[in-house]
Amino acid sequence: MICCMCVTVQLLFAMLQMPSFGILTNGKVYILYKYCRASRRLIKSDALELNLHKGVTADYAMKQAQPVIELLMGTIELQRDNINLFMEQHKRQRNE
Repeated sequence: MICCMCVTVQLLFAMLQMPSFGILTNGKVYILYKYCRASRRLIKSDALELNLHKGVTADYAMKQAQPVIELLMGTIELQRDNINLFMEQHKRQRNE
């Protein structure tokens, strides 16, 4: 049980080293924050604005929304990859 507890503490510590993300938005402006626990750094992205108003074309709306969607999807994919890597390392440690 102690060995299991040590592994759990090590994994928890490793998981806490992963960056966390936050999104600040009012629906028109999006700002992404990344907090790196290990270095205690808060990194702020540039503000991305959606200049959408009544009567815009679908093509214009897509061009405005695409950078915001790409930023959000990139963030989600990065977190997914970090979690998958963490889980792979956890499985390897359990099998050793």
